[in-house]
Amino acid sequence: MPTVRVDDEVYEWLQSLAVPFQDTPNSVLRRVAGLDETPLTQKGNLLDKTINADEIGVEEIVPIRATGKELSKIFQIEGEQSLYSDTGTFYGNLTKFPGVLWDRHGYVRFLSESDYRTSPYLQIGKRLNVPNGGIASIPGYTRVR
Repeated sequence: MPTVRVDDEVYEWLQSLAVPFQDTPNSVLRRVAGLDETPLTQKGNLLDKTINADEIGVEEIVPIRATGKELSKIFQIEGEQSLYSDTGTFYGNLTKFPGVLWDRHGYVRFLSESDYRTSPYLQIGKRLNVPNGGIASIPGYTRVR
């Protein structure tokens, strides 16, 4: 499979279009390019639409996309900034605190910039890298359903 490199701005744009707990960069690009048509992602990139349960034959309303900010609101997790990464390993940098990092199974909070910057579990550079298992390996990680 070919490797495609993108700059930080393009990567953040891809993340903003991702369906949490579901998407990969490839699936986002396929959807944007109109290569996939499913009940949840129709051609034309209707990513912000919430589909009524009757439209797709399920028992509940299905949100198409949730950002870190929306996940914090849904689960009532206090934070000035919330970021989401499907894998829990690569993020933009937190700049407001308390800050929340989400992955597909849960979150970790940093109450202060000092807690964030001194965490031995984070590699802070141009982007944030969380090696060795992602945020789930950080003490204080909380799983959600």
